[in-house]
Amino acid sequence: MNNKIDDLKKIYDDIEIPENLDEAVNSALRKGEGKMKKGNRRWLKGSGIAAAIIIAATIGINTMPVFANTLISVPGVGRLVKILQFNNGEGNGGKVTDGADVNLIRIKSYKNSESILINFAKNEKAATISPSYKVEYNTNPYTLTFTISGARKLNAESYFEDLKKSKYISDVYKLMTLDDSMVRFTVVLKEPVKYEVKEYKEPAYLEVNLKEDNAKDETMYSIRTASQPFGEGIGQVEEILYNEKGIRMLKDSKGTFCMETGIYKSYEEAENKLKEFKEKYGAQLNLSIEERKGTDIPKPLD
Repeated sequence: MNNKIDDLKKIYDDIEIPENLDEAVNSALRKGEGKMKKGNRRWLKGSGIAAAIIIAATIGINTMPVFANTLISVPGVGRLVKILQFNNGEGNGGKVTDGADVNLIRIKSYKNSESILINFAKNEKAATISPSYKVEYNTNPYTLTFTISGARKLNAESYFEDLKKSKYISDVYKLMTLDDSMVRFTVVLKEPVKYEVKEYKEPAYLEVNLKEDNAKDETMYSIRTASQPFGEGIGQVEEILYNEKGIRMLKDSKGTFCMETGIYKSYEEAENKLKEFKEKYGAQLNLSIEERKGTDIPKPLD
């Protein structure tokens, strides 16, 4: 069975899917209809193939849940639920649930963009609706952070290395989370991007479209903690800072982790905020200011 699933994944990975799938399918159907009127039934082997793929995919979803998971590489399969609206770089969606698995992540490349496709499962079958989730976009470094509530597995972690083949992605890593009913991971981007997140159901997945952005790279000043290994220690530091706005867990260039309490446009502003944090938390946190350009990864600090 596993070999068959791998073969299906390869087949669908190799299919060239147009960026505007609906328009392409409708165009194929119109062309096919015209040729059928002329008595030429060979259109099924040519322009009608896109429609055939969708029909076959729909049958597969309804009859074999495992098959639905292989279709994560085919954007447009599933029903669009919403396009996320972002406020200060943050958007959310999904439904409150439990026991979900973020089981598969793929990259699909187009001519001028790429899509990250994030698939959800439950009880080892394709989930019909997405669990509650949050997506956050930040700069210096450019990151997309995904928080999936009601999820207890992140089997998609095995695909993280594949995502680094993207022209936009430099790293992907899991975040330490003390809540066992939540999983989180961060996608580190090589450059600023324009992003759009779509939520689908039946099967449930997210499509995160990335396009080049000509935004200006700015130097910013981060207030951050010392570095420490991935584990409960960094999770406990995050809990101390839980009520602060703008906190972010980041992996540094050595592979250890730090907590960022905020990022500021000037050193003076960061210095004033640092004084406030030190008065508030005292010896609980070892905080310092780090200057970073847009794509800079945090440095390891003791």
